[in-house]
Amino acid sequence: MSMNLRLILLTPLLFFQVNLITANAEWSILVYMQADNNLWEFADKDMVEIIKGYQKSAFGDAVNVNTLVQVDYPQDKKTWRFKIDGAGKIEHGSLTQEMGEHPVEELVASAEWVKGNYPANHYAVVLWNHGSGIEDYRKINTGNVRNFNSIWMDIFDTDILGVDKVKNIKENNNIKNNTNDIGLGDLSKSGRGILYDDSEKTCLTNQGLSIALSQIKNIFGKKIDLVGMDACLMSMVEVAYEIKDYADILVASQETEPGYGWNYSGIIAPLVSAPSVFTSENLARLIVASYANFYETTDMQNYTQSAISLNFMDQLRDNIELVSLNVLECMGCKSTIVKKALRTARLNSKSFETASYVDLYSLYFALRAEFTKLRHDAENEQPTCFGFLSKPSPNYIPALDQLVLHLNEGIGLIQNVVFANVVGTRSNGAHGISIYYPFSTSSIHSSYPKTSFARNTHWLNVLRSV
Repeated sequence: MSMNLRLILLTPLLFFQVNLITANAEWSILVYMQADNNLWEFADKDMVEIIKGYQKSAFGDAVNVNTLVQVDYPQDKKTWRFKIDGAGKIEHGSLTQEMGEHPVEELVASAEWVKGNYPANHYAVVLWNHGSGIEDYRKINTGNVRNFNSIWMDIFDTDILGVDKVKNIKENNNIKNNTNDIGLGDLSKSGRGILYDDSEKTCLTNQGLSIALSQIKNIFGKKIDLVGMDACLMSMVEVAYEIKDYADILVASQETEPGYGWNYSGIIAPLVSAPSVFTSENLARLIVASYANFYETTDMQNYTQSAISLNFMDQLRDNIELVSLNVLECMGCKSTIVKKALRTARLNSKSFETASYVDLYSLYFALRAEFTKLRHDAENEQPTCFGFLSKPSPNYIPALDQLVLHLNEGIGLIQNVVFANVVGTRSNGAHGISIYYPFSTSSIHSSYPKTSFARNTHWLNVLRSV
């Protein structure tokens, strides 16, 4: 990438190292961009979008909203740090060493930079990169993970750069319409988690994410108001449970995201216009709504974005645990027909680009239908033609009753957990949060048993029993 592209809309102050310590703003937003991969071009585009957001704001109160970016490019061995507002980017606090060697420590250090220089009443941390959901080091399809798409390139580039410059950029960088032509480096062969770094061949595991956010919570002196995942497949029960003690809200997508990702202009403009109005919940709703507002103007049909209240995750975990225990009890009474009901429910549930990720609401709905049928069959079971009736355990019908009860409770609870959700027309059936449910025991990824959710529930036992 040329330096001319990187320096779009910069002010003359760009390369001055400045001391910008201020009194508490209302919001400080850290966008942590790991762009040392095939998403590098979108990093600068999103920073330009942030600038545009400040410029579009009505009665802008830029003093009360700090937008900070830490970014790693593939072209150099440096960690860039910027403060961005309507005038452009000001470099501040950049590091001579490259991001990616130690993802946990580097993410924590970025929060120290924010807290030390841009204190605020509210903090948001946005992880910008590829994502693989709860599976760490998972092999991925290079054509469908925050992929390049000529539609988004045309929408953005012609608006910001002009038609001729767009043409030159595409020709110089050999950008093709076939997204599968764009490689992800050696890591695409071995797999990855979030914050993929092609040069260092590292990523941030889910356990690393938990460690980093726990330290960031201590740095900020309170829970992080909002954690955003501008990445694929991260809106999952297991991911939310992993970070529930360190943040109030998670904003993420159940499905893969196109390369363009979030609509930063649509987020920043309203926030800067009236920062005191935006609680963490209001900001989460804005992020979700702006995502829909952008993609519904395109032909993208399988987008998703949701806001999750992490304060409900213990309740949701307890509900899934009760469901798991009831399923195992029913399986102990009538193994064959219960396993068949589970498989049918799984097939009738909404899944995503990664087939092992299933919408929890649709799964509960399908499970309720199947186990209600089993309850009816058990109550009306008739003797065979020889006059014999193989009676199940006396615990079977009560276990079925409890299971249906807990599924009903869970369906209601999910609607409290997910307080904002948008989907494209091809993503109907997605209600905002997924759960891990591979088709077979042999398909369970080796990283899954290490997750906090797997260690603290019997859900993994259910997966291993099917």
